[in-house]
Amino acid sequence: MSDALDIDLSTITPEELAALVKSVDDQTLRDGVKAVGTEAALDRCFEGMAERFRSDVGKAVDATVNFHVDDDGTQHPYHVTMKDGTCTARQGVGEGAKATIRTDVVSFMKLITGNATGPGLFMKGKIKLEGDMMFAARFDGFFDKPKA
Repeated sequence: MSDALDIDLSTITPEELAALVKSVDDQTLRDGVKAVGTEAALDRCFEGMAERFRSDVGKAVDATVNFHVDDDGTQHPYHVTMKDGTCTARQGVGEGAKATIRTDVVSFMKLITGNATGPGLFMKGKIKLEGDMMFAARFDGFFDKPKA
């Protein structure tokens, strides 16, 4: 995966990332994320989530969702806040979260690129949910998924 090791997170599009995630095995994906820097990769992914927020669907939503993404035992907390038809995503734990999603970096990358579904990952034990499970199940629908 030499191409993945050379990706430029500032210019890669969500569609290019989705195609990349789809084309490699889990170990290659994990190695590629580490090569570019886990935090840098996650920062770009969460930034992309905010950019792809569907304000028409989420205009009445007022909620924060915490994510804890594990990379070989290192936890990377982020939160996504939706309010008044806007969405922000930041590092750290958000106050008063409606739901918390815990997953590993590979499963997270597959989820946000549309290469796996939340329910599918949950059924495989790759995602753990806390809080409002019904809301967490709807969370994906607030964002446009890139086409791989």
